[in-house]
Amino acid sequence: MNVKSINQKDMLVFFIVIATALIRVLNNASPNFEALANYSPIAAMALFTASNTRGLGRSLLLLMASMLASDFLLYETVYKNYGSSFLYEGCYWVYGALVLMTITGKLMVKNNSLKSVTTAIAVTVFIHWIVTDVGVWIESTSYPKTAAGFSACLAAAIPFEWRLLTATVIYSSIMFGINSFFSHRFSLKDSIN
Repeated sequence: MNVKSINQKDMLVFFIVIATALIRVLNNASPNFEALANYSPIAAMALFTASNTRGLGRSLLLLMASMLASDFLLYETVYKNYGSSFLYEGCYWVYGALVLMTITGKLMVKNNSLKSVTTAIAVTVFIHWIVTDVGVWIESTSYPKTAAGFSACLAAAIPFEWRLLTATVIYSSIMFGINSFFSHRFSLKDSIN
């Protein structure tokens, strides 16, 4: 990617994603963290970057850079006493889910239509549920390594995934809405190929 290939639309998408990543940090730094747990914008960020950047590589670069930066900020400000690295235990399951969510967004979200975004939201939350809970089930001693243990792990995650679904609907609405408003208001040309 060279500087000439970056346009106003790309910058708008960049700023929306960075602002949302900062909101992710602020949610976790809130004294009401328990109430905000899993009201995370990560699935919305995956869908938004996928549908508003050129190429899967750019989408993943923007998403992963914003996630790594926000994870680093979270470690330095909120979670320093809970680990020895900003790459938390099981983060590769979350990051793996994000890659799959981004691919889903590239494949499913067409022209940012309500129908394709809504369907992709449901699919991305399902991906997050299965992939991250496979990680919990494999790495945890809380669940037996049986079909019943995996089912129990999935069942225990349902309240968290409902919150992720709610957050993804809200954050997607805001992100896609801001993008649409400014794109139309200032006649920004879509740079997606």
